[in-house]
Amino acid sequence: MIEYNDDNSVSKYFKSARLGINSIATLFDRYEKEIPVYDEHVQLADLISNPEAVLPVYTLTGNIFRRGELYIYLKDNSLLPVWDTLDLVLLKCVDQEMLVAGDKYYFVLEDKRELAGVLTHDETHFIITPDNEEYDEERLKPGAVLKMYKIMGGLKKEDALREREKKG
Repeated sequence: MIEYNDDNSVSKYFKSARLGINSIATLFDRYEKEIPVYDEHVQLADLISNPEAVLPVYTLTGNIFRRGELYIYLKDNSLLPVWDTLDLVLLKCVDQEMLVAGDKYYFVLEDKRELAGVLTHDETHFIITPDNEEYDEERLKPGAVLKMYKIMGGLKKEDALREREKKG
């Protein structure tokens, strides 16, 4: 929304936001970074235990809207209908204190299983409910969780391919 002064001229603040040193484009550039994309066969447990041994297959440019740390290929259909197998899912590592019931998370378990779904919890367990009704609800003891990631978004297979080609 354009801000006007009393004399109907455009405010200095608005002009500087659009054209000055702190222009919108500059602000977005400041938040751009390369987000690694890991191969569909990579187990996050291996990446967590030995990050130097697992390299990303490519990177995608992230911006202010993509606030995540890494992309992985979804290995199953637990997040259907929104996300499908081999769609890229953007993850951000979170601590247990940051978990919010009702948000979607990706859990890496000590036995190297990976689970994704909506979080609810009681006093002693994390309860993960996949979006896909064909998958069962999982009850996890906090000690069984190696690492937790919040699902920040993702890219459909086709969109990920287009982004990779653009970057090319």
